[in-house]
Amino acid sequence: MRQLNYILFVLILFFPVISSTSELPHFPTSPLPKRIISLKPNITELLFEIGAGDQVVGVTTWCDKPEAAKKLPKVADYIKPNVEMIMALKPDLVVTSTENSIKTPIDVIEKLGVPVLLLPFQSIDDLVASTKKLGDATGHGKEATDLIRNINDITANKTANDRKTLIIVGKRPLIAAGPKTFLSQLIHLSGGKNIIESKIPYPHVNMELVLASNPDVIIDLSMGSEDGSKNSLNRWKQYPITASKKDQIYTLNISDFRIGPGLIKQIATLKKILGENDN
Repeated sequence: MRQLNYILFVLILFFPVISSTSELPHFPTSPLPKRIISLKPNITELLFEIGAGDQVVGVTTWCDKPEAAKKLPKVADYIKPNVEMIMALKPDLVVTSTENSIKTPIDVIEKLGVPVLLLPFQSIDDLVASTKKLGDATGHGKEATDLIRNINDITANKTANDRKTLIIVGKRPLIAAGPKTFLSQLIHLSGGKNIIESKIPYPHVNMELVLASNPDVIIDLSMGSEDGSKNSLNRWKQYPITASKKDQIYTLNISDFRIGPGLIKQIATLKKILGENDN
């Protein structure tokens, strides 16, 4: 079951259903929403981070952070909301992302009179802009501004290192994070240089490319669910690359690298990794 959930997560991560930002509804300054439905895990994290957690009445089955979110009614999986369950909770605002969202149920919710806030989350710039809109829409503008300031502070200080890095998000087949992704931005800010140059956000890669690029570090975000974290480490040992020779292979959980308030901790974690054995 865990492997199935991971495969689903990878598929919906790589193939967004709504790819462009639609017009955002105009929210009145008063009354502010008191019953919010979040249809994405990173949005749930953001809502709680900016102080709107008490307003959230429904989330997805993937919303596991913070702990309080686990206790809320589940009204959707990652891409498919249950309109009937959502309406039963009488929300006055539904929030989801322009990526990985199905248009039809969103249209139905809006036709039933509930405003839907669609926010983009493809980059750090998107995160900043969407955090501001989320703060304004929920009455937590000051808290959102404080979070944005913290994000801007840490992203303004890039670590000068440029260690060649491979970011793995799937192993069967081998799938990597390309340069036009949030994960690649994190690596760049943390002192690494993504070895993938594809225009595709998450391309399939072959071992010939990996061997030719000879990464200094491999960040495996596939959660070890496809062949186990130990087997993942052993797999790379057979290849004559710097990351293998210097034991610079790290297995991390992709759910800890959602685009959201965890960014500050994410960069701290990656800076520690990319700062090791860098000479």
